[in-house]
Amino acid sequence: MQQRDRIISLALLLLALATPVLFLTGYALNGQEILSRSTPHLVVAFVCLSIGAGASAYLLLQRNPLFVRLVAAVALVVLLGSVSYVRVAWGQNMSRAIAQLRREPFAAGQVGVLLCPTDQSAGALRQARDLQQLIERTVDGAQLGDRIEAQIAYPVSS
Repeated sequence: MQQRDRIISLALLLLALATPVLFLTGYALNGQEILSRSTPHLVVAFVCLSIGAGASAYLLLQRNPLFVRLVAAVALVVLLGSVSYVRVAWGQNMSRAIAQLRREPFAAGQVGVLLCPTDQSAGALRQARDLQQLIERTVDGAQLGDRIEAQIAYPVSS
């Protein structure tokens, strides 16, 4: 019986440690798009996060060795911190996108170039910013910086 409890505790500890690692890996690969997915994707992601948090909390409340409880506490804090970090970063990105949609893109008498990434991935946004910098350098080189402006426009998925 005691051996079975140790195996279950080890499995839960591995789950508790893997959850924030997998979530942060998903964020690193997908950027803020991780929270802009469809509802079923978000449900699966948050159910998995809940299972990992539940495993950590269960290990904290059981009579496990101090080391196991400390590792579970660290895993829970890292999980909650990573979810908070991703949510704040996503919220800032959405605030910028909404502000971009609400304002007039260019002043009167100014020529404007709107650049929109093909999707909401980090790679597409990086390419659009590179293109924006190229256009701005070209315009500044021709001394037309006050008459021509290039801006990033964010794609709205819904």
